[in-house]
Order: sequence, then structure tokens, then C-alpha cells
Amino acid sequence: MIDDQGSLTVVWNVECDPEIFHFLVSLGEDEDGKQDVIRSIADCDGESTWIVSLKADARDEYEPRDVQRILHEPDQDIAALSSIVENGDVYHHDGAVILPSGRRLDDGSVIRVLFAYTTPTRDRWGQSTIRSMIVGALASANQALSNSGVGFKIAAARIMHVNWNYDNEGHVAALNALSQGEMPGIAAARKLYKADLVQVVIDNAQYCGFGSLMQSPSSSFREYAYSVVYGGCFAQFSHIHEIGHNMGARHDVGNTDASATWPYAMGYRYCSGEVDPPYFRSVMSYSCTGAMRVPYFSSPTVYYQGRQTGMQGADNARVLRETKYIVANFYN
Repeated sequence: MIDDQGSLTVVWNVECDPEIFHFLVSLGEDEDGKQDVIRSIADCDGESTWIVSLKADARDEYEPRDVQRILHEPDQDIAALSSIVENGDVYHHDGAVILPSGRRLDDGSVIRVLFAYTTPTRDRWGQSTIRSMIVGALASANQALSNSGVGFKIAAARIMHVNWNYDNEGHVAALNALSQGEMPGIAAARKLYKADLVQVVIDNAQYCGFGSLMQSPSSSFREYAYSVVYGGCFAQFSHIHEIGHNMGARHDVGNTDASATWPYAMGYRYCSGEVDPPYFRSVMSYSCTGAMRVPYFSSPTVYYQGRQTGMQGADNARVLRETKYIVANFYN
């Protein structure tokens, strides 16, 4: 639920399992860059949950890692998948598409993400709380995707602990360890659970997140499709921000270079000092005065409280719609 004061995310199951139940209210940002948050925290034995008020980090994410354009022979089946699905001229069953070639591909409606949390993250939050935070992050990410009309959702391929104790070395070191296969068990779990993307939650507040940026539509990007986030930044959608980078989405015009492949791949923000409110910034945009991040990817055809969330050169939603077919088939 979104209004001009903030956002609310609530997730639960019939048993009210503390590892599932998640309550998060994200309010406005203070002058000191902190965000008022009301959230659920499971107690140490994981049998009950507290609702607490606290200050959350509202800092920006690290500039994404550019992955050089990967030159390869184009995958003709994936290149044709978009038009085939949209035209409906296909045998379609349970999210699978059987192409005329006989090849089975995912239809792009679900992207599977392996979520992992490091040992320092578990020690800080407690296992029940961090797992519920990830469940809540999944829900808020899908709300942003739904609001933006991109035609897909993300699903948790698995939520797991990774025995990694080097969070203090920072986001860059963690992303390097992921892409080089040095985080124990991650590569095997990704293959086993067929996760298209991988995101690891670390306990390092230097930045809110860091991920690799897809620069061209390539199935080979699978080997770079990783991101790391700080657990204290779920309230400002840093998790889906980094997934956006993995799918080609960039920051707002003032904070990124133009994409040669997708010249419209920019975020959008409408800052205090413009003509009139509401002031806001899209998921991929960096902070500016008086503009709280809202769960929308930039799009000139989608509105937030009566105002366009994008423009001709700021249409992250279009990029996601175009790359979902590639990403959903990293593992199928």
C-alpha cells in the first residue's frame, strides 16, 4: 500500500511463522539521511515477533559494475521469444514455451532468484528475522514490478545461509567472490535450484547495494548476474534496484552514462523545488531533496499520484520488459 507518506509491506502465512511474517512501514527521510521505519523483528528463539520503531539507512547504492559488451552469436530462439509469446502463436504450458524448433524456453513471466545471507548478517539480525526480511523484500519487489507493468515477477528459488565471514571487506569484495565462485555453496545451489539471478545480503553499511550491470542482451551475462545488498536497506528497495541493474536498468539521467544498447534505460526523479508535488524518485534513481524512493520503475506510461514516473529517455520498465526473456532463461 502506497500513499504520500510512505509504503507498507505485510507478509504472513496461516501459521504466522516468524520466518515468514514480515511487517515493514517505510516513512519519509530525515535531514540527516535516515529513514523512519516500523518493522517486525523475531525474538531470539524465533517463536514470537516484536514490532519496533527505528531509523534505517537511506544512503545510495554503489555505482554498478559495468560488464563489457559480450560479443557472441545471438540466440535466435530467445530473440524470437518475445514476439512469439506476445502473438500467442505457441504451445504454452505452466510458464514454458515450446518453440517451432522444439526447444523449451521459459516465457519470461517468472525470474527465479537465489537469496543468501552471510554469517555476520545472520548474527546481527537473527535467522528468523533475516529470513522474514527477505520474504518481505520479495513481496515489495514484486509490488514495484506490478506497479510498473513489466509483465513478470520474481520468485525465491531458495533462501539460504552462506558461510561467508568477510562482510567487512565490502561490497566489491563480496561481488568479486560471487562472480569468481568463491562463496561456498552458492554456485552449486544456483545450479541445483535453477536460479536465474543471485543476491546475497551482507552486513556492511558502507553502501546499500552493488551489482553487475547488463549492457547488452546476452545469455552469457548469466556468469555476471549477481548482486549484494546491505540488510538495513530493504526499506528503500535496494534489493530490486540491484536486480534492475542485472537486467539493464540504469540510474537517473544525472547519475549515469547513457546506454548504447538502450538509450531509454534511465531512472527518473522529481525533486523538491520543481513546480509542485508529489516529489519522488523511481527505484533506480539516486536521492535528491524531498524525493522519497517509491516502488515504481521509470515509465512515461505509468503514473504515481497523477504524475508520470518517466519520460522518453527514462523508461526502465521498457528495458525490463525486453530483457526478461533473456534473464528468465539463464537457467530453465
